[in-house]
Amino acid sequence: RIFECDPGEAYFGELLGRRVYRLRLSLLNKSPFLAKFRIRQPKKSNVSVLYSPAPVAAGMSVTLEVEVRASPVGDIEDALKVVSEEDEFAVPIFA
Repeated sequence: RIFECDPGEAYFGELLGRRVYRLRLSLLNKSPFLAKFRIRQPKKSNVSVLYSPAPVAAGMSVTLEVEVRASPVGDIEDALKVVSEEDEFAVPIFA
């Protein structure tokens, strides 16, 4: 894998309704080369990933912010996908 996400999942715990929560994830380029990536947004409309699309130098990382707009009812179980030139992987999102 070219990129590694730390932590490997976005766990928000128990959420209160009608609030906005954000959690930061770090995406590290483990390859010895400049690498590009993009994010496939989660399927749920109240979950999104905020980031600045740009190439990442070898050994460097970028910050992703997972944003959840909590509704009064229900749990969240979704995933974002990191897509690079060579592979893709999912990062689970729970609340």
